[in-house]
Amino acid sequence: QRRVHGKQWYQRRVHGKQWYQRRVHGKQWYQRRVHGKQWYQRRVHGKTICAHHLRAISQLLDREFHLYVQEVLSDLLARYRGDEVGLLGYRRGPVKTVERIQLKIDEYEAEQDGEYPYASRVIDPIRAAISFETPEEVLECFEQVMERFKICRVKNKYHPDWPEDECNFRNMMVNVLFEKRGVSIIGELQLTTKDSIQLRRVQHKLYKHGRAPEQKTKTHHLANERGR
Repeated sequence: QRRVHGKQWYQRRVHGKQWYQRRVHGKQWYQRRVHGKQWYQRRVHGKTICAHHLRAISQLLDREFHLYVQEVLSDLLARYRGDEVGLLGYRRGPVKTVERIQLKIDEYEAEQDGEYPYASRVIDPIRAAISFETPEEVLECFEQVMERFKICRVKNKYHPDWPEDECNFRNMMVNVLFEKRGVSIIGELQLTTKDSIQLRRVQHKLYKHGRAPEQKTKTHHLANERGR
């Protein structure tokens, strides 16, 4: 009896352990498979498909967006039609590339900034820069934009409370909703002054000049390494 009962007890113990392992491992495998598939779908859909979709809409509406903005601001822009220096007036920006959109998606995903899909956080696929002589004209332009567009976001770097470390280039970035052909997109208008643009160019030259000795040192070290 002990021999038979011991054998039965052993079988129950082994079979119970195997059943438990199959159950736990099976559940874990299922979870990994499902979660892995969901992660892959979110990754492919959220990064690849959404980025190409946003790029396609941007290319479709880019020309009409710029034409409409220039029509809305025609009176203001007429003052700078003869500007030969190229610092004043309307400057059309390029459509954001798929690669740049995907980089922004990665940034928002890493920061957990907003909800999925993170491509919805990219609100400057089409953009333009508009520069004026005075800050008063910047304000006048902003008021005209508010009358004709739905405003989605405003970053006003002219505001006295704006962080100093982010004010190396004073401007007002206005993100607006544009709808055409049954499709909508958010574009960005960067409003600034000629003085800010000139200051930015000087800062860029100083930055490049400051980096020159560092680049020269790196090149010198690299040459020495190759010589060895």
